[in-house]
Amino acid sequence: MHEGQKEQFQSTIEIGLEVLKSSILINGGAAIALLTFLGNSNGNVKTIFLVSALKLFSGGVVSATFGGFLTYVAQRLHLGSVASAGRGSNAGFWVGNVGVFFVLSSIGLFAFGIYKASCAF
Repeated sequence: MHEGQKEQFQSTIEIGLEVLKSSILINGGAAIALLTFLGNSNGNVKTIFLVSALKLFSGGVVSATFGGFLTYVAQRLHLGSVASAGRGSNAGFWVGNVGVFFVLSSIGLFAFGIYKASCAF
């Protein structure tokens, strides 16, 4: 790998890490806020929608975490093949894309959770 490629690879990893942290933070924060709201509610809301939203937010955390794990595996596959053969791994590419899909899914689960929570009022 040339120096420019290493810098580009490192910046890609940093951006991906920030997206991963953000998706876990927004889903986890929403789940905690919803639990706090449920604990303090006086029964004037439709709790079935809030429970659905809580499940979606929790699923978003799990999806983002799994996506992060898959991107780590893809990076290991890719770097291992670069070190041995001098070019990237096709398996690493596909595993990485699946990991990105899971992280993007967590953002979709967050959006759907917001919609479900708004239906409770």
